[in-house]
Amino acid sequence: MKTSRFLALATATAVVFSAVTPAQAAQIGPLNQNKCKVTFTAAEKDFLTSMEQDVASRLDSTFARDINLSLEAAYPSARPVGNDFVDANKQPLTGHKTVDAFDAAFDALNKDSYLNRLGMAGMNESTAKFYLQLRARAAYGQNLAGGTESEETDWDNYYVEARKKEGDIEGNFAGALLALLLGLTDVLGNEAQMEKFYSTFEKTSAGKYFEGLNAFLNANADAEEACLGEGNTTVAFPTKPASQPSKEDGSSTAGIVVGVIAAVLAVVGIAAAFAPQLGLQIPGLR
Repeated sequence: MKTSRFLALATATAVVFSAVTPAQAAQIGPLNQNKCKVTFTAAEKDFLTSMEQDVASRLDSTFARDINLSLEAAYPSARPVGNDFVDANKQPLTGHKTVDAFDAAFDALNKDSYLNRLGMAGMNESTAKFYLQLRARAAYGQNLAGGTESEETDWDNYYVEARKKEGDIEGNFAGALLALLLGLTDVLGNEAQMEKFYSTFEKTSAGKYFEGLNAFLNANADAEEACLGEGNTTVAFPTKPASQPSKEDGSSTAGIVVGVIAAVLAVVGIAAAFAPQLGLQIPGLR
C-alpha cells in the first residue's frame, strides 16, 4: 500500500484510529496487530479531505520563498548570494513548462562559486545547495506541471499504530521541523540561528498556515494513544480550520525544538511526504 501525504504525516507524529462512527467523533477500533482503524464522522472526513488538498496546493513557489526568507534570517550574508544566483541564471531557468525540465536546467548550472560564498556565510554544502534550489524555484518555478504526486489518503480505510503520546504539539511545529531538516549541523547547532529561522518562518504565510495543522496532529496523537489502550473509544478530529493560536508569554523556541526532536519520526514522515510536492531533495534524507 502506498503512503500518502497525510498517512506519512500522521504516522510520523503519532496517531491511531477505528471502525464504527458515532455522531460526534471518530471511532477508534479495537487494537489488532499494533494498529487500530479510525472511522471518521462525515464532517471530519469532509474537512480532512479538503485539508489534504489545501496542503498540496500550498507547496509551491511561495512556500519555497518563505523558507528562503527564514534561512536568510539565520544567515544574513546569504541573501546577496541568492540574488546574484537568480539574476545570473534567469535565461537558463525560465521558459520551462514541467518540474523535470526545470530541475534538469537547475542541475546543469555551475554553482561552485555560489556554494563557496554560502560556505563563507556559514552554510554547510547540503544546506547551501538546497537554498539555491529554493531560490531558483521561488524566482522561476511557478506553475510547473508534473513532479511527484502522492496518492490521496483513503479516509475510509485509515489506520494508525499504537503509540504513547509524547505531549501536545505547540507553537509552529512546521517551522521548528524545517529548521531541523534544513539545518542539521548548522541551524540546529546554533541557538541564535535557530531562533532567527523559527521566528521568521512563523510570521510568513506558509508558517501561519502550517501552524494551523496542529489540531489534526494532536488529534492523531490522541488516537494513537487510545489505540495503545486497546482502542474501542472515540477521539474528536477537527471539522473546521483552527483559529489562529495565541502566543503565550514565556513560550520559547527551545521548548518547541525539544518537542520536535522527541518526535523524530515526524521529521522523516513529513519530509518524505512534502518534499516531492516541491520536487526537492531535502538534506540528510537521501
